[in-house]
Amino acid sequence: MIDRVAVDVRGVFSHPKNGSPLVFLANADETLVLPIVVGILEAQSILFAKYPSLLPRPMTHDFLTSVLRALSAHIREAEVTDLVDGTFFALLTLEDSAGTKHQIDARPSDAVALALRANCPMYIHRSLFTKADLENREAKSLLDYLRMEAEDQQKPNTHEDPSQ
Repeated sequence: MIDRVAVDVRGVFSHPKNGSPLVFLANADETLVLPIVVGILEAQSILFAKYPSLLPRPMTHDFLTSVLRALSAHIREAEVTDLVDGTFFALLTLEDSAGTKHQIDARPSDAVALALRANCPMYIHRSLFTKADLENREAKSLLDYLRMEAEDQQKPNTHEDPSQ
């Protein structure tokens, strides 16, 4: 049996050096943190799922969730399973109306976006935390740094402009 770690999305931020969107997946106490680079649209979809807001039309992941519901199928879990040549792989487990489970190959960003909408568990194979070639303390430090940066950007500017 593969050793899996239950995770949740702990943040979606832009990489401080290259601006690429990063989704941080971590266990409950954030002792295991895994940043995954995703596309801009996927990051946006994950944020909309994590922090729901009213959108005039459904996004792709909302649409797919509605299709599955109409077919009486359910998303049961998402699992980040492997890292090959710098690319993460994931599986999405679906259950159809007959109770049969199906594992579908997915990009981690799509698996996370759908799992959030389905409110189902997400997992990462424990070996990926070391295979990702990033020390966990570095990933946790980066997450903490980006959180502080985001908080600082949301604070109102209380300094008066001396040129006025």
